[in-house]
Amino acid sequence: MEHLNHLLCELPAAVRQKLDRRATPVTLTAGKTLQAQGEPETYCYFVESGLVSVARIQDNGDRPEAGLVGREGMVGSLTGAGPAFTEARVEISGHAVRIEAPVLQALMEADADVRDLLTRYLRYQLEEAQLNAACNASHAFDERLAKWLLRCLDRVDGLQLPLTQEFIAEMLGVQRTTVTASLQRFAGKGVLRTRRGLIEVLCRKRLLTQSCECYTQAAERLPELGFPEVDEQSACAA
Repeated sequence: MEHLNHLLCELPAAVRQKLDRRATPVTLTAGKTLQAQGEPETYCYFVESGLVSVARIQDNGDRPEAGLVGREGMVGSLTGAGPAFTEARVEISGHAVRIEAPVLQALMEADADVRDLLTRYLRYQLEEAQLNAACNASHAFDERLAKWLLRCLDRVDGLQLPLTQEFIAEMLGVQRTTVTASLQRFAGKGVLRTRRGLIEVLCRKRLLTQSCECYTQAAERLPELGFPEVDEQSACAA
């Protein structure tokens, strides 16, 4: 089986074949909840294409972002300890490889390659979350939005993001009007253009100049931890 997921591509072919025998290809449909907050974590999803948001639902219904996952990573618990702390929802349709969480946990325990790979990925997720927390407290919203859009682009094909301004506001914990004003400033600089439910980046390099340094710092950690950069469109065959 050919894979686009970077984690699966990092595994030795023999290990990947072992995982493939226990995995199921699935379609990711925008709006579908892969993991409900507070429910048992049954499956892990290795994303091949599309975009999944991970968010912590608050008592008032707010849903601020806890992470974004595309073909660089996976969704689901590797520990099986308790109910899910966050919700995982598909935002851009695509495909994934699904495996039962206990099966993946058993593979981690039995195989050092799987254990090392997923431990490094968990470390990257933790570091990115820490960096985002510092960024949210330190940088202006335009810089944060530029960084967030770059993170999305790294996880999809092309320069079009079929995302609503309401969703972006939800993820970044601001009012929709704040997102609209920032996108209008970017449009005025020739960085992007918008229409209902779609953001089209016209110049990725120009968008990068609008971002804070946190985007580059997070991107640099991937190769340092032994992973390809997330905007590389690699493929591997079983």
